[in-house]
Amino acid sequence: MKIPMPKTSDWKSSCGSWEGFCKTVRKSIAKNLGSGIIKFNKMTNHEKIIELNKLWYNTVCVDYYKDRDCHFYIITDYQYGEKVVYTVQHAGYINHDYEDTDWDTIEEAEAELINLLSKSIVNEIDWYLEHYGDPDWDQHPRYDKDDLEEIITRVMLIAGR
Repeated sequence: MKIPMPKTSDWKSSCGSWEGFCKTVRKSIAKNLGSGIIKFNKMTNHEKIIELNKLWYNTVCVDYYKDRDCHFYIITDYQYGEKVVYTVQHAGYINHDYEDTDWDTIEEAEAELINLLSKSIVNEIDWYLEHYGDPDWDQHPRYDKDDLEEIITRVMLIAGR
């Protein structure tokens, strides 16, 4: 199926041709989505946790946060030789109000950790974006406003939202 050409000539002045415009759009999508939506859909929960933890560390745990903000846990508790309980923990200063949660399966615990990491990243980035440009607040030392918005998009794709 052939894609219809746009009615305006903006694409031609900025990209030289329709093919150039399509190539630019594909590059933009690839850049904004990292390795693409397909990669995120094929990730295991374990891979999602690792990727979200990298994003958390590189986005939030920069020079001024304490070490414990960078550690998330799923504790396996073999209780009295009968039942196994999986506990999700984060004892960071940023998520100080997060209470440990117990789960019956590792899959439930991993899903909770994905949820915790994704919400935590988005909340912190929203804080940066809310205060962006305010001289009374520090700007993010590594990322500009567009980069922070791209990270939110990646987090949403990884978390499947």
